[in-house]
Amino acid sequence: MLGKLIPKHAKIVGGSGAEKQISRIVFCLSYFTVPLAIGSHVVAECFRIFPVPAKETESMLNKIADYCSEIAVDENGSKLLQILLSEHYIIGSCVAEIAQTVISNYYYWSQDRFGSSVIQHLIGLEKPNLLQDLVHAIQGIFIDLCYNKYGRDVIKKLIGASKKKYASQIISEIINDRGLVAALVDPDGYSFLKSIKNYAKGTDLKILNVLIRQYAQPLKKQ
Repeated sequence: MLGKLIPKHAKIVGGSGAEKQISRIVFCLSYFTVPLAIGSHVVAECFRIFPVPAKETESMLNKIADYCSEIAVDENGSKLLQILLSEHYIIGSCVAEIAQTVISNYYYWSQDRFGSSVIQHLIGLEKPNLLQDLVHAIQGIFIDLCYNKYGRDVIKKLIGASKKKYASQIISEIINDRGLVAALVDPDGYSFLKSIKNYAKGTDLKILNVLIRQYAQPLKKQ
């Protein structure tokens, strides 16, 4: 609805008047809507349809960065962050800060449906530096993300996006961890092992085949 109304309004006001009104709207959204993580879809629409001046854009992005942790686990907030990471990644330090916040909060967000979606979206951008930072952040505790479906989805996405560079490292760490069986004691664990098997090579592939036969097949029948 916002996308239909604003362009008409902008035409009516015209010139500098339109710019001032846009600035006021952005100001209000920055200081009231964003912190409450409500109406985030409206904020996202602003980035899509407003010719927002650079100053206001930076102000809103700074506010989003400040409340990133709260916004990420909100349904609309999650969508907003994904839009920003996709379309405004080149804006600079503000969005870069949001990306680093995603990486810093990977453990908590991976336990949440919406937070997990933000992490997976960031991974899907396949930015080499972000993939590297995320892998280094999780290194040594990949198994901890395997205890719930949302965490497993993050791991699967990371393995798929990193392909040859990190896939072997991640898979090897997971399948050689003594906590693997405990982490996969549900039907989704079977699907998880089957999915990462597609990226396994050599010894890792052999170990995965054994694990699937020994532990995952009974789960599939549940």
